[in-house]
Amino acid sequence: MRNEELQNVQQEILESQSKYIELYDSAPVGYLTFNKAGIVVEANLTAANLLSVEKHHLANKPFIFFVEADFQSLFHHHLHKVFVNDMRQTCELKLIRENGASFYASVESIAIQGCNKNVQCRSIISDITGRKQMEKLQESSRILEALMEYIPEGIAIADASNATIRMVSNHGVRLIGRPQKIIDDVSLENHGEEWGIQRSDGIAIASSDELPLTRATQKGEVVLNEEWILCKPGREKITILCNAGPIRDRNGNIIYGVITWRDITEFKMAMDSSREKEASLVNAQRIACFGNWEWDLVKNKISWSEGLYRIFGLSPQSFDSTYEAFLERVHSDDREFVKESVHKALYEKAPYNIDYRIVLPDGSIRTIHAQGEVVRDHTGRLILMNGTVYDITERKQMEEALRKSEARLANAQRIAHIGNWEWDIIKNNVHWSDENYRIFNLPSLPPSLPPSPMKLFWSVFILMIENLLKNLSMRPSMKGSLMILTIVSFYQMALSVLSTRKVKLFSMVLVSLFK
Repeated sequence: MRNEELQNVQQEILESQSKYIELYDSAPVGYLTFNKAGIVVEANLTAANLLSVEKHHLANKPFIFFVEADFQSLFHHHLHKVFVNDMRQTCELKLIRENGASFYASVESIAIQGCNKNVQCRSIISDITGRKQMEKLQESSRILEALMEYIPEGIAIADASNATIRMVSNHGVRLIGRPQKIIDDVSLENHGEEWGIQRSDGIAIASSDELPLTRATQKGEVVLNEEWILCKPGREKITILCNAGPIRDRNGNIIYGVITWRDITEFKMAMDSSREKEASLVNAQRIACFGNWEWDLVKNKISWSEGLYRIFGLSPQSFDSTYEAFLERVHSDDREFVKESVHKALYEKAPYNIDYRIVLPDGSIRTIHAQGEVVRDHTGRLILMNGTVYDITERKQMEEALRKSEARLANAQRIAHIGNWEWDIIKNNVHWSDENYRIFNLPSLPPSLPPSPMKLFWSVFILMIENLLKNLSMRPSMKGSLMILTIVSFYQMALSVLSTRKVKLFSMVLVSLFK
């Protein structure tokens, strides 16, 4: 009887064990048992299926082989805490299946007493990939909501089927200037009219087929930096810059389209104004024959204006934009002078204000006037030199022609014994030619004559009379007659240029002289 009871008990135990193994293997979560080294001691069928490996292949295998590299240190830390704290521990790992696919798993572990009284780690593993994806989706949704609320850019998302608007950013609503209920749920054929979108000419309403969002959702086109006119309520028109593109699923199918836009009206106006000013500057440089330059001393790169290229007879493509390339265009006789002047400006803080010659590609020579300044940073390091250049060839030619003309006039006056003078009555300055001084036998050319007209005439009169009396050999009666004629001539000249009061005073001086 006892043997029969014992057999029944053993049978029940075997049945219970079989049921336990069945329940253990068919559990909805994976069960794994590790030793302190992280070696798999035992695993159920669910755990093996999660890792895409045969159950018997898991035994005595380091579990770290199934953990992605970035999460391995986390697993070791988790295992250590289980054996040290003797408390339930949890973590989330990214595991790698036998076939190379990865998934997120939640690991919940506790220390247990093994068969040989060794402490082991019993862990429950659950696939949380779906939950992670949902969390990521929710996070993406929150990010999208934040973008739609805070980004100062017009953003709209539309369905791919008919380009119906599903979401518009707050800034986009303000830019459009229409109520949210009019903007949302607008279908493909009504985009242009409902939003007031016009072609860049600002006249015709855009058709739905040509709009960027339509092209993105219907054709998968990526639209970059297109300008359109947005007609806001109240007839205000603004220029918007649009970018659009499709949103695809993992299979490459278009499911949504997105478009962004921004108001560039002020930018366009500023650019137009800048272009007008630049054109005006280029025209001014062309008329005045000047240009400007900038030399980046750190990079040894020179930037020239269009006017400067014109002066040097070069194009941007033919100029190397370096200091050495510039020196090659300087006349060989002036090159050392220019280099020395630049060196003094850079290292001795001397002013850079020089004239030198340049040689154009056709071999012609021009004379230019250059001036510039040096820029240093807060530490005193040289960083920049900039300035202007004027073509003074014609001026130099005129100065040379005038010098030659004056030399020829002086030579002619010397030969003909004829002098000339000029009196600037307003400035009270008198200029005499060199021959005038020789005629009057004056010893030298004074820098200026006495400023007062009365003193002027008196000084010239005395010098003239004295020189005449010294140099003329004639009878006293003839000398007296000559003096009288000279006095009369000066008196007539005084009448033509002096005031009545000063003429009277001059007459009194003459009368007193003859007394």
